[in-house]
Amino acid sequence: MGTGTRQNKSRSFLGIDIGATRVKLLELDGRPGAIRVSGYAAEPLPAYSVSDYQIINVDAVGETVGRALKKSGSRNKQAAIAVSGAAVISKTITMPADMKDGEIEQQVLLEAPQHVPYPIENVSLDFQVLGPDPNNDARDEVLLVACRRDNIEMRTAVLEMAGLKPCLVDVEEYALSNACALLQQQMPNAGRDSTVAIFEMGAQRTRLNVQHDCQSVFTREAGFGGQLLVDELLGQFELPDSGQLLTQLHEGRIDVSEFDESLSSFCDQAAREIEGALQFYFSTQAQTQTLDQILITGGCALYPEFMTRLQERLIWPVAAANPLDGARLGRVAIRNHVEADAPTLMVAVGLSMRSMM
Repeated sequence: MGTGTRQNKSRSFLGIDIGATRVKLLELDGRPGAIRVSGYAAEPLPAYSVSDYQIINVDAVGETVGRALKKSGSRNKQAAIAVSGAAVISKTITMPADMKDGEIEQQVLLEAPQHVPYPIENVSLDFQVLGPDPNNDARDEVLLVACRRDNIEMRTAVLEMAGLKPCLVDVEEYALSNACALLQQQMPNAGRDSTVAIFEMGAQRTRLNVQHDCQSVFTREAGFGGQLLVDELLGQFELPDSGQLLTQLHEGRIDVSEFDESLSSFCDQAAREIEGALQFYFSTQAQTQTLDQILITGGCALYPEFMTRLQERLIWPVAAANPLDGARLGRVAIRNHVEADAPTLMVAVGLSMRSMM
């Protein structure tokens, strides 16, 4: 769980992102800077099979992953999946710098009960050495990550139902941070000496990752997402799901002028959420009080005129971001609309990239 390691260097991972409304399955191969999308598919989830990013119906979700796998054309069986940050406890602790991995593991087991409010036998633990403690050269900072076993077991059961081998259980926040490396060419000066705020705006949550000089320096999550707008438009246009809504929007069967008031209201809310998150960041990060750019990923970036309206409400430069920009695309992935879906694939990209690390 958590930091994870690559277990078989001969094959890539399938990145499986179980979202609020869809399962997205992505396979990357190559290396950063020369990535190929060798498989991709997305499938809608049955209603009420996932609630608040927790799996409620394992059978329904497992069947959905199986359909996505078949549709993707991939024969890979090695999969990486992520747990929601809300289900994870992360704590940075310090340990003597000369400790070996086995000794660190024992120390993590000893210290975990102080930081985890559950019986340790019900928790999966992982750790990663972050580097020297800036206040004490004789000690290292170590990231302790804990998650209830039932959250992990639900996800691995879903993969096994689909005929996949669970090779890595990561944390969505860390997967997003991995994918941010692919956005550097879309940043001012390729991210060097720049501060960029990346907002992943999904159906039910917005997650912020601030990159300073190509390093993640701040993360935050808010319970705000595009489902607010989607639900309003589905009712207005009497459509069954967001997939059909987006199709009709991009085909021009629904014009933005028909829901101008709803879009403007949603953009007002989105701008307030972004400003609030950035104000919190500035209040806690005295060393980086300037911001060079805002990049938007997630489902909200797919809606016509959303980016233009958002820019009108914010003082910082705003742009949509694509983690697959410049990647070579396989034939099946193109057929399954990976280009159109790319802004929504940050978690899946970050998971599949684990095989390149």
